[in-house]
Amino acid sequence: MSWANELYKVYELAVGTEAAEGESPLLPVSHSVQKAQIELVIDEEGNFVSANTVSEDSNETIIPDTGKARTGIYPPPYPLNDCLKYIAGDFNAFIPDTIKRNDRNHDDYLKQLSDWRESENTHKAVEAVYNYVKENTVIYDCIKSGILLIDESSGKLKEKQLGTTVDKCFVRFIVLYSDKESEIKTWKDRTLYDSFIAYLAEKQSGKQLCYATGRESMAYYTHPYQIVKSVPRAKLISSDHDETTDFTYRGRFANKEQALSVGYEFSQKMHNALKWLIGRQGMYFDTLTLVTWQSSLAELPSVTKSAWDLDDDEEQKEDYDPKRYFSERLAALMLGYKKKFNDGDKVMVMGLDAATT
Repeated sequence: MSWANELYKVYELAVGTEAAEGESPLLPVSHSVQKAQIELVIDEEGNFVSANTVSEDSNETIIPDTGKARTGIYPPPYPLNDCLKYIAGDFNAFIPDTIKRNDRNHDDYLKQLSDWRESENTHKAVEAVYNYVKENTVIYDCIKSGILLIDESSGKLKEKQLGTTVDKCFVRFIVLYSDKESEIKTWKDRTLYDSFIAYLAEKQSGKQLCYATGRESMAYYTHPYQIVKSVPRAKLISSDHDETTDFTYRGRFANKEQALSVGYEFSQKMHNALKWLIGRQGMYFDTLTLVTWQSSLAELPSVTKSAWDLDDDEEQKEDYDPKRYFSERLAALMLGYKKKFNDGDKVMVMGLDAATT
């Protein structure tokens, strides 16, 4: 897995890099990105202040994520920012008849948030959000603020709102602190990132050998997807969840852990680095995604452009041998980039396509 090791090194080198405007950020471990439709503003005591809609050009929201698959009858909630059906304790009172009722969503969300709040690695934003959502007034506050609309004939929420079904409207929080110095946007608060990473590490158990690093760490089998746009459900590493009934290598290994064991931290950093690189410098050819990088993250020439396009020198010679001039330009260009390399640097070219999804 040399490519995976190289991606892990990229993460370690680039962590903390500020994203340029319009550029995807390098995600912290145990975090993912969702597109928010609603922004709730509360104070540090958990009192409601205001509710706003989120524009499409600023809706990307970094959220804490346990990594658990959102599948099954009762999909697990995200730890802090989530959809209305999880956050709003009064959602079922306003739910339209066309949307299936689920009484566990909010209870599961509140229980998980409470566990983080009561841990040694809590955060003041967690306390504020918990104090607010436990009052079960989220839908009422959104209606009062004109964010959500009621169907006058039924007295229930309109099913389609803000570009999606109302139960899937994603909510993010702004917490107004009295100190005026803390980051108020929960999706940009690095201290909140660190709080959740430490909290999740505290909860993890069952360490075993990671085949990638050779160190003991928590094994991970629900590896991230949404690596490339063309096949969002495809994964780089996948494993059957139930080795007793679905395990592909039955008869060769006793369980899936013997076949493959990749640590949680390694998987997170490797996948996050790849997503970041693709977002910054990926190239797309139908379903194929191509990305190149150097281990030191120095600039590289494009693998899809000609030497003419790569050369910054606009000066043209009137009398030249086309074959010789082309080779000279290409050689000079390559030598120029060579000066940027350090001993031990590697140049990686990675193509990603999905055979199945």
